[in-house]
Amino acid sequence: DASVCDDKNACTKDACIVGKCSNSAIAGCSLKPDLTPSPLKLDKTLYLAGDAMTVSYNVANIGLSTAGARVDRVYLSKNTTFGTGDILIGAAGLGSVASKKIQPVTMKAKVPASATTGTWYVVVVVDATNKIAESKESNNQRAAATKVQGLPDLNITTYKPNSTASFAGGKITFSLKIDNSGSIKAPATKAQFYISTNATIDAKDLKAYAWTVAGLDAGKSWTGSRFVLLPKTLANGTYYI
Repeated sequence: DASVCDDKNACTKDACIVGKCSNSAIAGCSLKPDLTPSPLKLDKTLYLAGDAMTVSYNVANIGLSTAGARVDRVYLSKNTTFGTGDILIGAAGLGSVASKKIQPVTMKAKVPASATTGTWYVVVVVDATNKIAESKESNNQRAAATKVQGLPDLNITTYKPNSTASFAGGKITFSLKIDNSGSIKAPATKAQFYISTNATIDAKDLKAYAWTVAGLDAGKSWTGSRFVLLPKTLANGTYYI
């Protein structure tokens, strides 16, 4: 029946069953489900690295049969299409969707703490594990652009004492280098020496000396030296600074 089958939008489940649309070349004449997501809605327009994110969208089953349970995933990408190297930031297991029905989805995600400053794309992949055989597999993705602000990342890359032994009341001088390997400037911050009986800082350790490290641009370093005065009451033994 050309009046039905030449128009993919007029091709109905009943027409397929009775063979009116048996020609496989006619698009839309399949009994399989077909899931496709609506445009994405994000809860913010700007995220800090490490922020929580909420992604909302609707999934329509425009196919002719029910789509079973599935898993949707959300990725952070530098382009609008999911691919190798994209970062998985959220996933959700979802129930079935009947033919011609719409399923609202709200997914929780998290921006990686390592995300750099710039424009990123949030990409949702419906049926990410390809569990459901669909009449069309190429319409399961949707992307939305967003802004991410990265974080500074301060690291002590040089830490050398001028001596490995001293006495109570003595002074040990350290050569220091602090790098900002993050993607934005680090504000001025406090650096603190501790004297400890082990390699882990805890509430029992002595605060020996503190100073302010000036703000560091991304990719820049602070280099200098500072000293620690050992308390006169410090008992004999091995300590960590």
